[in-house]
Amino acid sequence: MPFYDYFCEANQKTVEVFHGSSERFKTWGEVCERAKIDLEGTPVGAAVVRMLAEVNPMIFRVKGLDKHQPSKKLLV
Repeated sequence: MPFYDYFCEANQKTVEVFHGSSERFKTWGEVCERAKIDLEGTPVGAAVVRMLAEVNPMIFRVKGLDKHQPSKKLLV
């Protein structure tokens, strides 16, 4: 499951939330509930927008693979 950033225009805050890719939150109340944070005076029904997150590539280094023997492959 990836992390997603949600931005709320009502309070100008961005919150990072960990959830499945099929889930989407539409209100500040839903985001705060999942992130386990306080509403901080923002209305529960305030609209949020899911932001594009920065993707950090993962690099795997495995001992035993030889770059000169293409028949050995690492399947991820």
